[in-house]
Amino acid sequence: MWKHLNSSQPAFYNAQDAYAADVNHLKTCRDLHKHGLWSVYQDLILDMDPIWTAMSAAGMPIDAEKRFGFAQELTDLQRDCRQKMQEVVPDECRNFQPRQGYVRAPDLAAVRASLEEGEELVEHLFEAQTVKRCSQCRERAPKREHFKSKLFKVCSVCSLKWTKKHKCQDYTPVVGECLGVETNPCATAIVISVQEGLLRWVRRQPFVPSPKQILAYQKVKGQAPVMEGKGEQRRPTTNAKAIKKLRAKYHDDPLYPLLLDDRKITKLGGAYIGWIKEGKLVGGFPVGRDNRVRAQFTNAPSTLRTSMRAPNLQTMVRG
Repeated sequence: MWKHLNSSQPAFYNAQDAYAADVNHLKTCRDLHKHGLWSVYQDLILDMDPIWTAMSAAGMPIDAEKRFGFAQELTDLQRDCRQKMQEVVPDECRNFQPRQGYVRAPDLAAVRASLEEGEELVEHLFEAQTVKRCSQCRERAPKREHFKSKLFKVCSVCSLKWTKKHKCQDYTPVVGECLGVETNPCATAIVISVQEGLLRWVRRQPFVPSPKQILAYQKVKGQAPVMEGKGEQRRPTTNAKAIKKLRAKYHDDPLYPLLLDDRKITKLGGAYIGWIKEGKLVGGFPVGRDNRVRAQFTNAPSTLRTSMRAPNLQTMVRG
């Protein structure tokens, strides 16, 4: 074992790496000759390598005009797909900027002028909590005594508080000639539940189909995520297989079909065709000045069939 010595003995580590690779190479060659497989290796690997090198150097011609048109089509498809996501995703799944909102009231006109595509300037309730209050005076968590009626007597003539010595102008009411008046304005009120917290302005970001926001969507919707791994490595996943399972389980949910469509579009545009931004084509596979794509041919599969990388033009996403 030497891999653990990469920091303490870097020179020995590098030398041992090279030595181990050489030992493996020589043993592999001996085994190929021993089992009569050297000719297969010679025909399919060694003899083909110059051909693959020549093919990589020649490259594959690309129609720049058609590529630009396809890129524009993919850009429009992705924009439409993500616009449909915004319509079906709750606001609770979206990110905010700043994360805790604007502590001081911002210049609303200036902020609105600086909003990017898909952003919205809204007021958001931070640290929201449900609080019980009196519907009349808004006292928090009122007790039963808070709503009890409290009566006192007033004169039926002058409406002043009734006392035994009470006298009105030119009139002295007889004992008992009084009215009961309720002094508690909350006697007819009820307990209500209200949402309270810090109300601040935020820039609400558009929903993007990232793993974090997809999991947030599932939490808001009360859906169980798909898990992968075992033991301590077990965690929720949002890979394509998981999204297909969720689409089958929650067949009425409108988001999952959109996620699968978006991933196909993103793969095709990001890895192959590219996108149109500000009138220019960006991304996609690298194309030389002569409008040719030069991929690298390999024999990576265990079946010895040819494969390609950077980019892989043998397996492209279906439209």
